Amino acid sequence: DSLPHWAMLIDCKTRTILAANKKAKELGSTINGQCWDDFGHRNFLTNDHKEHITKNPDRKRDNCIKCNFCEADESLNENKTKISEIEIEGIIWNVHWVPVKKDIYLHYAVDITELKELEQLKIDKHRLEMVVKTLGALAHEISQPLMVVTGYIEMLHISLEELMDKNQLKDFDILKESLYKIVKLIHRLNHVSEI
Repeated sequence: DSLPHWAMLIDCKTRTILAANKKAKELGSTINGQCWDDFGHRNFLTNDHKEHITKNPDRKRDNCIKCNFCEADESLNENKTKISEIEIEGIIWNVHWVPVKKDIYLHYAVDITELKELEQLKIDKHRLEMVVKTLGALAHEISQPLMVVTGYIEMLHISLEELMDKNQLKDFDILKESLYKIVKLIHRLNHVSEI
């Protein structure tokens, strides 16, 4: 009862609950009940298993009836603990099947939802850092040739200013303004990447 998560001892031959802690009982486990029935509330049975129970209610303790994610048989056959991650109603569980005796296993699960959310936050943070670094590198690579183009436009404007009419000068001013807008944008991207 001192475990912070549910735990049950189960007979694999009949999927009968032999013992359950307080948390498991609060979730529906009953001694001598079936794990898939009392605890799982038949929510995780395949349609074939549900049909089998409906047609043969007296064969409810058949070994073939089990939750669709159950790894108890594999755990006992290999005499090795099996662990799976299962999401049920928005909660992510780290589910364990631990062989105890020949046909008896300990079945428990730990809520790892918060841990998974933290892992996802870490991944998202890393991705964001990579995007920011890429933006910084891109801004730097664009700014170098852009400065050269801006300088040449300035020099060209100064040397051709006397030869151009008002419309041509206006076009040149539009070109320079557009370049300066791009330069400002690149500087902002650089600034963002340095934060």
